[in-house]
Amino acid sequence: MTLEQLSAFLGWMTVLNAVFLGVSWVIVLTGRRWMNSIIVRLLPLPEERLNEEYLRWLARYELLIYFFNLMPWLALQLIR
Repeated sequence: MTLEQLSAFLGWMTVLNAVFLGVSWVIVLTGRRWMNSIIVRLLPLPEERLNEEYLRWLARYELLIYFFNLMPWLALQLIR
């Protein structure tokens, strides 16, 4: 795999993950009651703690995107 191919792969992977993160934020912000009703039945979590867990999950996912998608793509852009 050449540097150009790897750069293109990481770039598109960053874009797709960012779109998925954005859609997840929209779902969490607009469909919180619907999600809470489903998850409370599946997991032994109190409903008050679910909002905290949603935000924690989204923050971790965002960090993973930065470290494994965006930073390597930026490093490749710098060396090209």
